Order: sequence, then structure tokens, then C-alpha cells
Amino acid sequence: MAVLRRLWQTAHTAAQRLPWLRDWPEHVRRGAAQGLVGGLALLLILSALLGAWNRGLLGLVVGALSGGLLGGVLGLAVGWLIAQTRAPALPPRATIRITLDTANARYSPGEPLNGYVQLDAENTFHTTGLRVFVACHGSYGHHAATNTGEDGPELVRESRQYLLQEDELLPPSVVHRTSCATYPFHFTIPADALPTHHGHLCALRWTIHAALEFDKGEPLQAQQEFFVESMPPMLSSARDRYQREITHTDCHLTLTLPDVIFAEGEAVEARAHISPLETFSIREVRAVLLRIENTPLGENETIYIDRWDPDLGRFQGHRQPGGQGTTYVWLEDEAILTKPDVVELRHPVIENIKLDIPAQWRPTMRTHDGQVVWKLGVIVARDDDEDVRAFHEVVVHTGAAELTQMLDPERTHVRETIADLPVE
Repeated sequence: MAVLRRLWQTAHTAAQRLPWLRDWPEHVRRGAAQGLVGGLALLLILSALLGAWNRGLLGLVVGALSGGLLGGVLGLAVGWLIAQTRAPALPPRATIRITLDTANARYSPGEPLNGYVQLDAENTFHTTGLRVFVACHGSYGHHAATNTGEDGPELVRESRQYLLQEDELLPPSVVHRTSCATYPFHFTIPADALPTHHGHLCALRWTIHAALEFDKGEPLQAQQEFFVESMPPMLSSARDRYQREITHTDCHLTLTLPDVIFAEGEAVEARAHISPLETFSIREVRAVLLRIENTPLGENETIYIDRWDPDLGRFQGHRQPGGQGTTYVWLEDEAILTKPDVVELRHPVIENIKLDIPAQWRPTMRTHDGQVVWKLGVIVARDDDEDVRAFHEVVVHTGAAELTQMLDPERTHVRETIADLPVE
């Protein structure tokens, strides 16, 4: 019996390795192999005995060959049918991965978005299809009053879907075990596409999804974010320098910028000119670069962020009533231009400003659901009187820094002209 058992196991293992059996699901492959070996052995022996009884040695050989062939075919069919009806189907085991044709996943509006989905199957299963989606979703937060007696209002988030495109890569079919296939996809980013924005109140994300679906159970999914750049607006070649002037009882403050369009990672350059109308004292002159997020819903209040940790997503700030909806003011960079001093009549203070724009995918953005603007400001702080403030909006984009120069050839000339102004 031990010898027969070993022979059975050896034949059964060898049958499961046949090329036309190994790609079937495991339970079907096992049942078909058992039917094949059992039917072949049974009819081979019976046909050999009947052939030898009728025709002698020649009948034994012919009967064994024909009986074995017929038994193998019948046993294979019976084993396959029994395995299909009785044994439960194994859950699909596979992995899918999305690969884009651009290594850094940066795209400009109007550019093609190409890539492929790679499917690696570990067993054989039936799929109802493989689909790929391109989506643009927005997330907007606003403060809402709570009835729980807590100190502050609750931050409520709402989602918006701005774009959804779909393509079918694989129709309903059988995916065979150990198969590895790639399915290319082709999309075009709209020319008026909203830019990627990783803000706190306002966020816009572009993602591509792949879904391998089945008759039952949850689909197998993969997702990857890609980045859509914001383009700098076209500038008029003939224009004056950008200025903001504020007149107070005892001084005149002028903020001058050579240009107002910058790419993330660049430095905002400007000049502050304080003309005293009478002698007065100052505590400090400070330059600030602010990013202001606003959504139209909320309690009409403004949150000024004092300190924040971008890695942990935690921040500290103080709340003030005012504004429309919910507004967050983030201090992105600052510089102290002067220390405490007394400014005398006919002795103006002129200071150069240079503040850095962080590269965090937070460009200037405007939608019906929220907006993000950047402002450069100069604050003249005094102990015995109110501060004097001058702010000018700047446009921040996420395209290449060279694009601004291409769209505004006079930009460098104007900057050098302001830099060469005498400091009195």
C-alpha cells in the first residue's frame, strides 16, 4: 500500500505541473489532476486486461494505450466538473501598480498624462474589468459654532469634485495565474485645470486611480497623486513699478516692488521707504510675507497663526472677529529691518527687503469655494502710537521660475533699477 500511495502522489504532483493545468486555480488544478491520474490508471488496467483476454499480448498493449488515453480525458473532465461544483473558489490574489511617464509627476495644464497600470496575478481568477480614473478633488474648511460648550468653534470640511475622467483598460475576462501584463492609459489635463494646492483650509489634489473589479467582494485598487502646476499670468510689457503708499500723521510709508509674480522657491524683493513728516520714534520696522486662506462659510473671524509645525500639522494662533467667512493668516517669512530708533525730519529710512517663498505646492488660487492669496507687508511698530502698515499682493505660482522671465522680459531690468536706487 505504501508503494501505491507513493506512486499516486508522484503521479498527482506531476499532473499538476502540466502546462495546461498549472494556470488553473489551485482547487480546480488539484481536482483535475486527481481525475486525470485516477481515470488513466483505472481504464488503463481494465482495458489492458480486456485486450489481453481477447487478443493476447497485442491486445494488452493496444488496450492499455487506448484505455489510458480515454481514461485520462474522461477523468480530467470529471475531476474538473467536480472541483468546479464542490470546491470553493479561492479569492483573487494580485497586485496592481500605477506608473506615470514623468518621473516627478509634474504637469502643466493642457499636457498629456500618460502611463500604464501593471497587473501581477498570483492565481487565476475572473475579473469584471480594470478601469482607471483621473480625478481633481477640493477640500475646504470653515468654522462652525458648536453646542458642546467648548472654547472654540469646530472646523468642518467639505469636499468638491472638479473633474472625473474614466477609461476601461481591460474588459471582463479571466486573468491567469503568474501572468504579468501592462495596460497603457492616455489622458489630457484640461487647459483650464485648477492647480495642485496643499493648504490647510483650501486644498486641491489631482490623483489617478486604478480599480481591478470582481463579481464579488471589494475591488483591488491603487492610487497615485500627481501635480498640476499653476502658470504665471501674462504681464504687460509696459508698466510702472508696483507701489503701495500709506500716509500717517507723522510719516509717509511707501512699499515698492519690481515685480509681483514669483515662483515657489524664489525670493520676493522690495524696498521700504519711510519719509518722516516730523520727528518720531520707532520700536522696529518689520517685513512679513503672508499667505491668507479664506473660505466664504464660517463665523466671520480671522485666525492669525503664530507658530506651526508643518511636519506634525500643529499650530498655535489667536482668533479675532472680522473678515468674511473663515480666514487663516500664515506667516511664511519675516525680517527685522531696523531696531529701535528715532527718525528725524528730512532723514528718511530706506530698507531693502528679501523674503523667501517656501516650495510647498501652495500657489495663489481662487475658486468659488475658497481662495488663497499672498501679501508682502511692511510694519512700522511704535510704542506711543498705532502701527503704520503697507501691504501689496504678490502672485505665487508653481511653474518653472524661468517662465516668469519669459513672459516678462523687462522684469530683470526693473529689479536692477530699484536695487540701484541710492539709500540715503
